[in-house]
Amino acid sequence: MRKYIIACTVLYLIFSMYIIISINFSTTYVSLPSSQDIQIFSKASGKDILINRYGKWEKTYIKGVDIGAAKPGAFPGDFAVTKEEYLRWFKQIAKMNANTIRVYTILSPDFYDAFYTYNKTHLRKLYLIQGVWVNEEDILREKDAFSPAIIEKFKSDTRQAIDVIHGNISIEPIKGEADGAYTKDISKWVIGYILGIEWDGEFVKYTNEHHSELAEYSGTYLQTVNANPFESFLCRVGDAAVAYETDTYKKQRLIAFSNWPTTDPLAHSNEEESVNLGEVDTEHIKATDHFYAGQFASYHAYPYYPDFFEFQKEYQQPLQDGEINPYKSYLKALTAHHTLPVVISEYGVPSSRGIARSQSSNGYDQGNLTEKEQGKILTDMTKIIHEAGCAGGLVFSWQDEWFKRTWNTMDYSLPDYRAYWSDYQTNEQSFGLLTFDPGRKKSVCYVDGNTSEWDKDDVFCKNGSITVSMKSDEKFLYFRINRPGLDIDNESLLIPIDITQNSGITRSEKYGSAFERPADFLLRIDGKKNSEILVHNYFDAFTYQFSKMLFRKDPYSNHFEKQAGDFIPIRLALRAPLLVEETGEYSDPSYYNTGRLVYGNADPKAPDYNSIADFCTGENDIEIRIPWGLLNIMDPSSKKVMDDFYNLNKISPQSFDDIYVGIAEPDSSEVIKMYPYDYEPWEEPSYHERLKESYSFVQKVFQDIN
Repeated sequence: MRKYIIACTVLYLIFSMYIIISINFSTTYVSLPSSQDIQIFSKASGKDILINRYGKWEKTYIKGVDIGAAKPGAFPGDFAVTKEEYLRWFKQIAKMNANTIRVYTILSPDFYDAFYTYNKTHLRKLYLIQGVWVNEEDILREKDAFSPAIIEKFKSDTRQAIDVIHGNISIEPIKGEADGAYTKDISKWVIGYILGIEWDGEFVKYTNEHHSELAEYSGTYLQTVNANPFESFLCRVGDAAVAYETDTYKKQRLIAFSNWPTTDPLAHSNEEESVNLGEVDTEHIKATDHFYAGQFASYHAYPYYPDFFEFQKEYQQPLQDGEINPYKSYLKALTAHHTLPVVISEYGVPSSRGIARSQSSNGYDQGNLTEKEQGKILTDMTKIIHEAGCAGGLVFSWQDEWFKRTWNTMDYSLPDYRAYWSDYQTNEQSFGLLTFDPGRKKSVCYVDGNTSEWDKDDVFCKNGSITVSMKSDEKFLYFRINRPGLDIDNESLLIPIDITQNSGITRSEKYGSAFERPADFLLRIDGKKNSEILVHNYFDAFTYQFSKMLFRKDPYSNHFEKQAGDFIPIRLALRAPLLVEETGEYSDPSYYNTGRLVYGNADPKAPDYNSIADFCTGENDIEIRIPWGLLNIMDPSSKKVMDDFYNLNKISPQSFDDIYVGIAEPDSSEVIKMYPYDYEPWEEPSYHERLKESYSFVQKVFQDIN
């Protein structure tokens, strides 16, 4: 027995030593004697990134996620995510087989404390790429990268980021920026820095045109070669960053400058003029013999923007395997251009109902994708990035972000209230692998045909044998329609909806029905494939906002009067006509009928789950959910809907009290009665976390790629 106890004790001590070694020495700083004891643990070698583990340099493929600073009910500048939430997320990210997290700016001390705690207590470490943000409002105001308000702030923020990762700074409060005491040294897990943002072409162009004398720069650690002034600006900031970390901490790590296709160094003949304004090429910034870690090239690259993915001839040519894949062709051209490691530091597609752009070649669309489709496309893109010769890729993003906006719906919501509700029509809000569903523990309704969550208190109107019940939450307006003997394949029902007195009609000639109140929308149930929600053409924001851009028409020239016209499809703009240089012709405008309803099971626990399903049937029942944005509601939390934009000559909010709803069959001889539905506004949203279906897809492909 004594020998057994001794043996167990020895094994325990060995295992404990292994744990300690694994925790504390999974990555190793390497001193460079010839460089006055400068230490590095990550470096670029050709087109690869190397990390020193246990004293040995190992090629490391970067695979991970970008993580934001926001959650429902808070904007990024609130830095409301807690240490406990970060710790939970880190565990889920590591379990997904990711090895790296990228952040865009300095986050709260809670993030770095959680990162330190996680890596100290887990065998599977996570690396960090720290970003440094440049304020876009400063860019719009200054226009010039060499303005002291830009370049000096950029340098100062970079120094702060370096101090933060070394746990050696206390930052005073500034509105919209993180502050507090940063005491945890996480530097041995920080691979490097990405400096900057997706540069605006006008910003690059203005800087180049006004500072030709500043194109050359020769620093101690970085220098320019055949650079333009904007590249010289980046070189100066990068050189100052390396100098600061070298002098202050005797350490160096990889550095990159943010870029994207809009300002990439490749030539594209078929791209919008606003895109082709200036090039930023990291190859024009060279490391000197004193910068031992080196550089990598960082790109945000999505398959649906800019338009050259669709129209550039060489990207539409078959690859060696016969496949036509513009995204892969682009990435192969990008990696061929560079001598540095290339990391695609943002890639992804959103699992949103709304859509902003389409990609006809592969269906890699910016929205209108289920969570399963998102996962399949992320799998494809992850493999493409690896096969194209990149040194890594970071999925955008870890979590959904309710505060986000996008170009074709941004005027339809109120900026100061976006964080308080989930706009399923805005694709930018749904890029995450982790989503936030309304409700503290579960949603008030799952559109799955199971009506167990409905009760008699939800009933608010009847018409003969038809009963209508309603609910709502931070994302949807829900309907339950009960009718004995209901047959969805042969069912035809009309639900008029009135929200504002500034539009609407009391009769639809097209559908042969009259309404008690002027209806702004008409929800039409017509089987599984033809059901849709329509808008009164006077209240159609698409025609008002995008007629000139898409059709070169004045919206005022043909809009109907408030009490005239009829119901028309609800559309989302996708792309204006583009002059294709190679043909000399304009492409057709592109838009999408977003009012068409999708049949399916919207319960996340169901085996046939369809995350963008709008309606489903059960025995004698139809359950429907309508995103608030489809009803021109600009903020459901404060009960604001669009006002009369034709009269005001702008899209602006007005308050509403009740939503009036009725129901009947088409071509009914009776006027459809309409009843008020009311709900309580809210100041703080309720929500609960859920890993999307796409999470498991990424988990699998990350496991397969090294």
